[in-house]
Amino acid sequence: MHLERAKQRNIVGWFLYKVWFTGTDDKYNYVTVTLFSDPLKIENSWKNVDQAKILPGKDLDAAMKETGESREMVSSSLINRQASVYREGGPGDFKYIQLDYMKVEQGKENDYWDSETNIWKPVHQEFIKAGSRVGWSLWGRVFPSGAGLDYQYVTVNYMADFSKIGVADYNDAFAKAHAGKNMDDLFAKTNASRVLVKSELWEVIDKAFAQ
Repeated sequence: MHLERAKQRNIVGWFLYKVWFTGTDDKYNYVTVTLFSDPLKIENSWKNVDQAKILPGKDLDAAMKETGESREMVSSSLINRQASVYREGGPGDFKYIQLDYMKVEQGKENDYWDSETNIWKPVHQEFIKAGSRVGWSLWGRVFPSGAGLDYQYVTVNYMADFSKIGVADYNDAFAKAHAGKNMDDLFAKTNASRVLVKSELWEVIDKAFAQ
């Protein structure tokens, strides 16, 4: 059904991720992500999608019941991509992503934006050149929103396979991206602009994109 949504251009694509290193006390262990190119399409992303034609002969009520019994949706968020850098042609067929959730105090949004785009984006470009990453992006939380939430921004690192996790050479990347600058000073500026709430590792399990 998600593939049909993509074919109808209602969505760009859809991902199913497994969250690594979770246990029974965690709120979620799988995540679905739906990508949109036009915010107006969010309102009716199932337009022209006939479920009976997509799943002929299947009891749709039973299928929806089976889906509901298989999981519990604990939350839903709308986030907007604000900056990104990828290798030529995009991140490609990446397998893992690392998500870093950022808490930013009111009044420090400009400082945070400056640190991500002027300090870290060039560093991530060097990671991509070195082959340890295939992409990086910065996302801002739209809904729910407010200073009282646990995070307002998310950065995403894209990796081609498991062997690329944790191998990025920060010293080399900083030396090339910020030649002549003090790395400790840049880290201090970054840390003053936000709090890293948590990091998560997600694995791509399935996806749906129109050909």
